[in-house]
Amino acid sequence: MSSFVELIDAEIKEFLKNGNKSLLAIARIVKTDAIKYAKDNGCSESEIDAVKILKSNKKKLTEEIETLKQAARDFTQQQEQLSWVESKLPQELTEDEVRSFLSEFVVGKENLNMGMLMGQLKQKFLDRFDGKIASKVVKEFL
Repeated sequence: MSSFVELIDAEIKEFLKNGNKSLLAIARIVKTDAIKYAKDNGCSESEIDAVKILKSNKKKLTEEIETLKQAARDFTQQQEQLSWVESKLPQELTEDEVRSFLSEFVVGKENLNMGMLMGQLKQKFLDRFDGKIASKVVKEFL
């Protein structure tokens, strides 16, 4: 099985071949972040939390796009990069999935609170967890 860094390396080579500078740039950033993560956490390349690294880059790109939008500047390159990063992430949790899980989980339980429900959702859906979506639905249940 290939490590996350090896998979990104393969894409970097592909982007170099086809001359896609935009995706080459973000792939290199992701690779650098992954290597830094391994070094900082004392783990091997096969133990890297790829989802954490990708979510971090997604957040940065989303913020950059918002800044460019407000400044009325072109953000097509960042949008392309964001699409690439999102394609590497597991599909995010939907509101319907949260409602379905909570409907089953809360049956017969008392003293429910935001922290308890959010914790259960995060534990159940780990890599797909989206705090904003979960928070919105949990508030409906409370």
